[in-house]
Amino acid sequence: MCRVPQCHVAQPFYHVGVACHTHMIRAPLSTACMQDPSVLHSHCNNTYTPSLCLNRTVLPGGNGQTTGECVPVEGGGVSTCQVEAWCPTENENKTVTERAPVIKNAKDFTVLIKNSVQFPSLSRTYRRRNILKSDNTSFLDCRFNPNDPIDLYCPIFSLGWILDQIQDTDFNTIAIQGGVIGIDIEWNCDLDRHEGHCDPKYTFRRLDDPKVAISPGFNFRYAKYWFDGGVEHRTLIKAYGILFKVQVTGLGGKFSFITLVLKLGSMIALLALASVLSDLLVLYVFKKGFFYRGKKYQIVNASQEEEQSAVNSRTESCDNSEKEPLLPQGL
Repeated sequence: MCRVPQCHVAQPFYHVGVACHTHMIRAPLSTACMQDPSVLHSHCNNTYTPSLCLNRTVLPGGNGQTTGECVPVEGGGVSTCQVEAWCPTENENKTVTERAPVIKNAKDFTVLIKNSVQFPSLSRTYRRRNILKSDNTSFLDCRFNPNDPIDLYCPIFSLGWILDQIQDTDFNTIAIQGGVIGIDIEWNCDLDRHEGHCDPKYTFRRLDDPKVAISPGFNFRYAKYWFDGGVEHRTLIKAYGILFKVQVTGLGGKFSFITLVLKLGSMIALLALASVLSDLLVLYVFKKGFFYRGKKYQIVNASQEEEQSAVNSRTESCDNSEKEPLLPQGL
């Protein structure tokens, strides 16, 4: 919500963000006037080339239909084709330094951002807002201050303060040309701790490129209708302003005994698998796998095994005969 006079808030952009007007060009009359000199093929000369201004023709990028007349440009030595349009036509040939915002004190305009976060998969009752829990409505007279424990929960930001947080951004320039500002709100919450440890973190960045040569900044047109003596009139306004787009991300964590058991089981399984993989690498990948194989396994031939078994049998027979008691003779 942009907390400025209603005429300076762009209502149609609520579905993608909120735009605050900082500059505008008004075209209050629907009549005939000169074509913008910057329009291609709009120049003419009453003496030599009056035929360039054809009747009922719309030039590419023009402001309306031509009347067939060639009229001089005010304050200039050239002439352009006359058009039926909203007059005076838009003329943006002046540089930014030569222009000044029509809306004064736009730097002091404020934006109110209401945001809340919850983690239903972890807790159905845990909720946090970026506004301080208070019954005192005068709290909303505050201004956001990240270094103050109370104003940290103030949802009101001034336009000047927001642009001061973005590098290489001049307020006067963006106020005249317009621009798109991204507001990122990040929540990192530990649901096992007190709610005071879950605070929003704001970051601001400019989304559009201010260095482009064609159509820089942000602007749009809209019309206002009014009556004079029972006759309906319309004023066409080309508005320049700052479009704010808000993006919210949240990360919540909570201790779970089931998750702990699953993690421990996975760790044990990985440890068992690690020994198998190590053996495969040493035996079949490393160059000296034969050395490891000789230490890990003992190779025994069949003939050696039978001979060893025979030796063991003879040894066992001798041992048994020595242990047999001698009987007395004559019995």
